[in-house]
Amino acid sequence: MWLVSTSPSIASPLLLGDIALVCVVGVSVVLGFGRSRSGLAVMVPWLACGALGGAGLLSTLRLAPYVLMGMMAFAALTLWRHADGKRPARCRTGSLAAAALVNFLILWPFTLGQYRPVSKASYLSLALRAHTLVADVPVHDVWHVHLPDSTANRTLLDVNEAMESGGAGDVTVGLAGAAAAYQLAALVFGLTREACADTASSMRRRLTDADRARSVGVPGRGGFVYHFEREALLEIQTCTAHAIYVFALEPEPGGYGLYWAVYAKRVSWFTPIYMRLIEPMRRLVVYPSLLQRFERRWRVRWRAEPGAPRT
Repeated sequence: MWLVSTSPSIASPLLLGDIALVCVVGVSVVLGFGRSRSGLAVMVPWLACGALGGAGLLSTLRLAPYVLMGMMAFAALTLWRHADGKRPARCRTGSLAAAALVNFLILWPFTLGQYRPVSKASYLSLALRAHTLVADVPVHDVWHVHLPDSTANRTLLDVNEAMESGGAGDVTVGLAGAAAAYQLAALVFGLTREACADTASSMRRRLTDADRARSVGVPGRGGFVYHFEREALLEIQTCTAHAIYVFALEPEPGGYGLYWAVYAKRVSWFTPIYMRLIEPMRRLVVYPSLLQRFERRWRVRWRAEPGAPRT
């Protein structure tokens, strides 16, 4: 059962229940205490707006407009009913932000909270080329998602096909916001300009002829250093960090396990600080959202057609 859906018609009962609850509470309070200047009458509808905002952060882009319209309707109604001075306005703004954060944290364990880092030992025990290729770079963390399937001999090409077959409707608001924030920071501070890329330190220089012959893709295309059937290594060099991502697909009971290992190579004194700064957003929103997309698109593409050949 999907807790955050790609479409409002089959959206999570948990998410829709949360929205319905704050709507009922907000409307009843606004109507019941509309003539009152009490703090309850002013703050509860505003808290309902914040709850809708928190739910919106975990919703998909298809569902988000409905959530945001509910927020704006609550906000307009509350401001119209209780147009007080500047100080109450500041209090309402603060309560909205606090309510959005609390609601996000309450919903997170039931939505994205199932996607969390796993033990590095399980990843390091796999027989992977990456273990020797990047042995001098520490593993930052390892993520894992189970991909249910009864077909033998699946490869990362099947994962790629599943990802390419999906649309943009399963992108969450939080993931889209994080991506937009990074793009803005990259534009302002020049985090991704080509001058920051160090060709001499690229993992591609460590490849052997056997690695290149084994790769099913062209090294360097799309940032991939190599792309074997069940293992791939991607690197991204910026002014803040040299990020290395290893993807490995391993058979496990009931399907396959997709491992995603994150390496962070230091390029300057700012690298550890940068990694700390992005840690909350990376662990709570970005990576869980991406793993959720992996699993959802895999189910849509392959669970519906067991044993279907690659096209």
